[in-house]
Amino acid sequence: MTGVPHLLLGIFAADRGLRRQLERAGWSEEKIRTLCREYQPTKQDREFAENIRKHMPHSYRSGIGYDLHRLAEGRKLMIGGIDVPFEKGSVGHSDGDVLAHALCDALLGAAGLGDIGTHFPDTDAKWKGAASLLFLEHTRKLLDERRLRIVHLDAVVICERPKLGPHFPAMRAALAKSLGIAPEQINLKAKTNEGTGDIGRGEAIAAHTIATLEG
Repeated sequence: MTGVPHLLLGIFAADRGLRRQLERAGWSEEKIRTLCREYQPTKQDREFAENIRKHMPHSYRSGIGYDLHRLAEGRKLMIGGIDVPFEKGSVGHSDGDVLAHALCDALLGAAGLGDIGTHFPDTDAKWKGAASLLFLEHTRKLLDERRLRIVHLDAVVICERPKLGPHFPAMRAALAKSLGIAPEQINLKAKTNEGTGDIGRGEAIAAHTIATLEG
């Protein structure tokens, strides 16, 4: 939140004349930066900022995400940050979390920041076996830097088995924690592929997602 110290720092950067006057009054740039780091907004500051936010025009962005992984024995089935008990798991460079990957793509798309392959390439050894919730945490930081706020996430996971509905509350909690939002801002659905294609034969799992951002 912006306070008086931040305004003074802006003056230092934008107006040489006022900067000299502040320096003559004993205000160095380092002193002001220290105040910025130590700044704690008052109740009045927060109320003023909230009043401005309410009256500012809102801008919304949407992004779509999609991911698909093969299923194989001997792998964990990670979906939404949760290890779902099943005889098969997703094949992937990281932990193969199809839902987290699709959400990353939707969020990055809404922010105009490319896709998951750009930020977490499967050619980079440091992401091998990595928890996909780390991808979401990094994506959240990118959004914060651009002052973009997650409004809502909607997703559908497509697989023939296992049944995912009972695991949705835990998934929403894990995803929300990584993204710094409330579980109520995440909607999850599950569908089968009616026995058709790779998914219908139990050989693959997929997810479609939509992210809505404000900022």
